[in-house]
Formats: sequence, structure tokens, C-alpha cells
Amino acid sequence: MKIGVILDNDFDRDMRVKNEVESLVNAGYDVEVLCFNFGNTPSTDYKGARLRRIKASKILIDKLKALNNTLINLYPHYWYTYIHSFVKEFQPDVLHVHDLWMAKAALCIKKKHRLPVVLDLHENYVEAIRYYRFAKRFPGRLIISQKRWRNSERKWLPKMDRIIVVIDEAKERLVSMGIPPQRISVVPNYVKIDEFVVDNTSVIAPALQKKLKGRFVLCYVGAFDAHRGLEIPIMAMPKILESIPNALLLLVGWGKNINELKILVERLNINDAVLFVGYIPNNEVPHYINVSHVCLIPHYKTPHTDATIPHKLFQYMWMKKAVIVSNCAPLERIIRETNAGLSYVHDDVNHFVSTLFKIYKTQDKINYGENGYRAVLEKYNWKLAQYELINLYKELEKKYNPKFIT
Repeated sequence: MKIGVILDNDFDRDMRVKNEVESLVNAGYDVEVLCFNFGNTPSTDYKGARLRRIKASKILIDKLKALNNTLINLYPHYWYTYIHSFVKEFQPDVLHVHDLWMAKAALCIKKKHRLPVVLDLHENYVEAIRYYRFAKRFPGRLIISQKRWRNSERKWLPKMDRIIVVIDEAKERLVSMGIPPQRISVVPNYVKIDEFVVDNTSVIAPALQKKLKGRFVLCYVGAFDAHRGLEIPIMAMPKILESIPNALLLLVGWGKNINELKILVERLNINDAVLFVGYIPNNEVPHYINVSHVCLIPHYKTPHTDATIPHKLFQYMWMKKAVIVSNCAPLERIIRETNAGLSYVHDDVNHFVSTLFKIYKTQDKINYGENGYRAVLEKYNWKLAQYELINLYKELEKKYNPKFIT
């Protein structure tokens, strides 16, 4: 069976898609990926899958994507041309398309070529756009309509042959919209434990290692955006320092609101207690988690964050770190189930502080890190999660391509 994967991102930047592609190839499927090339990466193979890269400017693509589903709606037409050529040349048996904003182009291709489409939803995009900067600032706030996106989602999703979501709470949301549960598969963002490791040579620069020495390190790894809630641990640091004077907040990543966060640190006069590392490659992430004592996911609780789950939760747990999460539904559910850490009310600085103190005082009695590690080893890992994806395609083979069944 031939699977055509459509991704409007640079393939090398999307860990979820890379994991899925590798699993499908290992399951015996013929996989080819149509994706962007925002640099000069050659079109090549990835663990048996062929990559067909579209050379593009990320700045231009971001602008076109932001205008998607508005009166200036060029993005679906842009993608239709590329996907149409891709389908004619590769002749896939099914299209695996990532993210809601690609749904319209995918449905046009489905109608033209009579191809089944699997839509892989990484998040609740309809709610997410409320917090994305491009939709909140001029001119986005005037032309981007959450109501239009909600109506489009209700129009597009029932036409998909199958839908993939990242967590049970996301499936529950779609079922409440009338999507039959048997057409929804949960393929979570679990960690790939055989690759997420610390090798013998540390990638952390000696100057940074010196700054970390002797500190009680709180660590966040990921993107910086308005909904990530990073203001909460920053605002908590003055109170934390009163009881834990060697505390250090290590912020690893980059995003649209990084300057606002740095200004907040300046205003609170805690420059010596907050360290911005910047963007690092995925293969370096384990090293920064490894030097930390407590790891954080401080996302604000919204309909968006209540229906998604970040990779980093399971990365933290796999690295045997105590975890503090906000009370977003999936985060709180998993932390309580595994006893890998504690949760706090998402916008309550004082509750964050008291939650950290509980972990600080009880971590010798309650081994949160070991609990999380064991949970990942037994359940929350990609080796197990991938079977939902593979089973989905086995079902599609039976329905659309019985000739492949032996």
C-alpha cells in the first residue's frame, strides 16, 4: 500500500511526523512525503521513506498560512497544485494530511482523484488561533474569524475517511461534534525511548555548565507562545528564591513572546535566577533535561490545551525528573495516574510556588522521577503508541485495497 504524507512544514522540524513515517515504513508501507524545504536540505530518503521537498520561504508561507480561510484564501490553491502533481506521479492509495488548515486542499484532491484521506490533527486549531500572535494583532484580528474556522471544521471533518488525534480528550471533543468514534484514532505524542538519550559527551557549553553548578534547576523545554504560561514560573521566582536561594529557572527554546518574557525578568530583577538558552536541536534536548531537578509544563488551561498533549511531558518522565504541570485536563490526568509529579491551578502564581515547595520537600520520600520513568517504560512510549497508527492503515487496506491482504 502506498501512503502519501502531506506536511506543510520542514520535515526535519516535526518529530511527530518523523516518528509516524518511520513506523509506517517499518510496517511495510511504501511512504513518500511532500513537505517544505525552508533551507537547503536535499530531497533524500528518511529511513526508507522518500522525501519530496518544496523549496520555499518560511516567512512567505507563514503569511499565506495566516490568511488561510479568510477572504484572501490562497493557501489551499497553492497546496492543491503541488498535491495534484504529487498524486499523479506517486499514485498513492491514501493521503495522510497533517493539520486542520490543510483540510480544504485535501478534500479537493479527494474529490478529484477519488482518494481516501486521513487527517492528522496535532491540536485543536480552532481554539489555538485565539492565542496565536498573528491572529491577535493587526491586521489578523480584523480578517481571521474563529467562527469561520469553527464552521469550516464542522464542514470538513465529517468528509474525512479517518481522523487522528493526539490524546483521548481530543477524541472526546470530536465525538461531541458528531464524528463517529470508530473513525477517530488516538496516536499520542509519546517519547521514542530508544532515541531520547544522553550520550557520553555533553553538548552543554562549559560556560553554561558553570552557571548551572550548585543550582536547583527548574527547566522548561519547548516553544514560547502566549498560551504556554511561562509568565507564571517567572513571576513565581522571587518567592521561590526566598526559600530556595540557589533556584534557577532554565528556559530552553524560542518563540514569539520571548522579548516580553525577558522584559518581565528585568522588571522583577531576577536576571541571575532566570536563564534563556534559546533554540536547540531535538537531539540536544535530553542533555538539558538531564541537568535539571524539576521540569515544567505551565500551559494556561484553555479548550486548546485541554485537548492536546506535548512530547515534553513524556521526555521529562523518561529522564526521571519530577514534573510540575498546570491543570490542563490531559496533563493533570496523566500526572495523577503516574504520580510523576504534581499539578497546580494554571494562572495561580502562589499555587505554583506551594506546589514546587511540596516537591522540593518530599522528593526524597516520593520518587516522582522513578514513577514517571516506569510509566513511560510500561505505557507512555512510541513503541506502543505506533500500533494504533498501524492498525488504522490495516483497516484502510481491508476497506479500500483488499488486494493487499494476504
